[in-house]
Amino acid sequence: PVATWLLVLIYAVIPHLYFIYDGIAHETVSIFNLMTNTWDECLGLLSGTTDGTPAALLFSYVMTAAVALTWIAILWYGIVAITCAVCSCYAFSKEPTNRLSNRAKRVLHLVCPNRGCYVLLHLLPLLPACFPLILTACYHSQLGLSVRLFAFGPQDWILACVWVVLTVGSYLALLPTQSREHMDMFRLYKAKKDAR
Repeated sequence: PVATWLLVLIYAVIPHLYFIYDGIAHETVSIFNLMTNTWDECLGLLSGTTDGTPAALLFSYVMTAAVALTWIAILWYGIVAITCAVCSCYAFSKEPTNRLSNRAKRVLHLVCPNRGCYVLLHLLPLLPACFPLILTACYHSQLGLSVRLFAFGPQDWILACVWVVLTVGSYLALLPTQSREHMDMFRLYKAKKDAR
């Protein structure tokens, strides 16, 4: 998860996206630049400093929410990924039945209570990766503008899908091994009492 989070962030910082509108290619930007520009433009419309039509105001509401949700997804996935890495490393450094190992698992359960939640949380990196697609779809559906998105290299959503599939796929494939080796982070192991 940490590797997926870092790869999505690094690719999102690199300017590699450009839009073509009315046959004119606009400057190359990163996803973070795109989010910042979108946020600034939308807040200008919503605060009344820029005149806008009802469609432009609706666009601003939708895209402001999209930017906010994207940042929440980035931060929440980072918290989960780092917590998972730290707690796993600590838990695996102890015996599976050690109380400190189980305590580390309980800490992880505060941010990610079960396996299903763990798998679903891996969808969060797709939101920032799909932000340019959301923006172009809103341009088209709400403002009627034909804006086309291009990238130098693969599109962000493709890379994010690959990373997410690899992360989730390897986790699911290793579930039997985790259980066999007593390395399941969503199961507390207790020492067996000695028979007397």
